[in-house]
Amino acid sequence: MNHKPTVTGHCLVKNEDRFVWFAINSVLPYLDKLLIYDTGSVDRTVEIIKSINSPKIIFEEKGAVTAEGIVKLRNEMIARTKTDWFFLLDGDEVWNFGQIKDYLDFTLGQPKNILATFLHTRNCAGDVYHYRDESSGRYEIAGRRGHLNIRAYRQSVRWQGVYPLEWAVDSADQKALAFFAGYYWHLTHLRRSSVPAPTMGFRKHIYDFGIAADPKNLPEVFANHPQPRRGFSYLAIALLETPLKKIKRKL
Repeated sequence: MNHKPTVTGHCLVKNEDRFVWFAINSVLPYLDKLLIYDTGSVDRTVEIIKSINSPKIIFEEKGAVTAEGIVKLRNEMIARTKTDWFFLLDGDEVWNFGQIKDYLDFTLGQPKNILATFLHTRNCAGDVYHYRDESSGRYEIAGRRGHLNIRAYRQSVRWQGVYPLEWAVDSADQKALAFFAGYYWHLTHLRRSSVPAPTMGFRKHIYDFGIAADPKNLPEVFANHPQPRRGFSYLAIALLETPLKKIKRKL
């Protein structure tokens, strides 16, 4: 009997109560298991995660941890993973069902020499209904530049370095990476907690007119859950800053 490749989700969160429900429910149907560690939330993140009733979820509260401790937790998750691949999910990442299904199918079909797969992100600008132009992205992975992120790894890799600059695949080994021509919605520049508390990773607030999303292309988990739209003050600042940013990128 042929072995069917499988995937486990890894999710580290801290103060993500605005979007964590959407993030989890956008990928849960397509994962074999989802490990979630909370690292000291003081908002409703823990309550919301516990409200999601699924046998796939293994949730633990780890308390506040150091930057080195984050990397240790990532490797602990790998040690608990019994599937061929693991998939990273942050509390500010929301997927379309079709995109996550196709991305995981693409990943699980990779040859043995591929250690990780990456794709585009749609970085939201002011609200979930607008996203930044690809030319504003500065990440470079395997010869590509833009809004990009690695989101799936083989279980054999291990994390190194110190958060938030840790890595699991040697960036010099470009042949170990495969690109998927799709995207997920990255809410990294939006307010992600209902309280003024720190969240995971770099969270720079930006003002950008961006591109209006086709309502038909929004993640299905947002259906029946209208999200706040960016206000006049945001648009006024974006009107001033967006042209300057475009000129700067060209120069």
